[in-house]
Amino acid sequence: MECKAMLSLHIVNGLALGAVYALVALGFVVIYRASQVFNFAQGELLAFGAFLMIALFQAGVPWGLALVLTMVITGLLGVLIERVFLRPLVGRPVFVTIIVTIFVAMILHAGMMVGWGPEMKGSTPTPWNKAGMVTIRAAVTEGSGTININEASLESLGELLSLDTKSLARLSERKDVRSFAGETPFHSIDELLLCNGPDDCANPMAAGYPDDPTCLPQVCLNPKVYARIKHKVSVEGESGMRVVRPALEVPVNSVVSILIAVLALGLFFLVIRFTRLGIAMRATASDQETSLAMGIPVGRVFAWSWFIAGAFAALGGALLGLYPRQVELNLAYTALAAFPAVVVGGLDSAVGAVIGGFLLGLLVVLCQVYIEPAMGHFGKDFHEVFPYLMMILVLVVRPYGLFGSKDVERV
Repeated sequence: MECKAMLSLHIVNGLALGAVYALVALGFVVIYRASQVFNFAQGELLAFGAFLMIALFQAGVPWGLALVLTMVITGLLGVLIERVFLRPLVGRPVFVTIIVTIFVAMILHAGMMVGWGPEMKGSTPTPWNKAGMVTIRAAVTEGSGTININEASLESLGELLSLDTKSLARLSERKDVRSFAGETPFHSIDELLLCNGPDDCANPMAAGYPDDPTCLPQVCLNPKVYARIKHKVSVEGESGMRVVRPALEVPVNSVVSILIAVLALGLFFLVIRFTRLGIAMRATASDQETSLAMGIPVGRVFAWSWFIAGAFAALGGALLGLYPRQVELNLAYTALAAFPAVVVGGLDSAVGAVIGGFLLGLLVVLCQVYIEPAMGHFGKDFHEVFPYLMMILVLVVRPYGLFGSKDVERV
């Protein structure tokens, strides 16, 4: 049984990736609903935002202001693209606009390569420790075992857990281990504790073990494994096993990504629901010709749609480039990975795009962690294909997406 702490960590990381997918997917939907255009330059806008964020921060702009400026500048770039390349094509077939957005993506890609170069630029800078962790739940001691372990019984423990000498060495370095047909004997990666005594946990190899008889190892096991082996390990010495519930620690970058994305998405839905701009955007999405006849500035709605899509793409790029990822031109391909979230949620559903993005990011991370290792050699990079398999499956069951509207035409 997989430890709950590690599963929780993977869920948080999956939601952080899903937050980026949701931002990018929402940009696709906003433009499509307003102008019936698929913007395949969304990925380049994302990469542009990531590069611009680093450039502004390195120029001495404070982190928060740099993030806002990145979103505004990239949003204005989106408006420029719409005005120069897409506005003259109003009324043209969808295929033509798709080709034009691909052409724009190539121009942006070439421009970024000339301006910033093809090299990785490191991670998006942050005012906090880039590799910091946030403790969600503190460790709690559930009780103490009565098994004492000396050097000889440590070898017995290794045999009981199906571990060889190399595996025991990995344990002392706090690596994840498995035994009992896939059951994880330790609560988390950090739960193997080799201790000098009941209250002083350290690596005994660095403390003189086994030459120093006072340095006896202590191993923290989960209750199920503890119950299995407590009658089989020899009882000698004074140190023992403890049953511990581990602290749940998650990367601060993942938590920040989720919070910022949720705030941005929440602000968007408030604007759409309660402002004149939102009403105009919803009316234009419903019927462009009627909206134009009613005096709604459809051209301005188009421009705002591209601004929002560009700003969200830039925000997604800035968050995607956080440690441990690197900012590079290949970040643009994230938009292609996020496109299945649009189809899964529904091409005309903003809520569906957000839900589809978070769901897809979560499933991609869980697929990478659990399914790929189980598939062996055939599972290499399977998580990159998984979003498209999910998209095909949804299209077979619901061609208009989970939250999309079914088109009904009167004859």
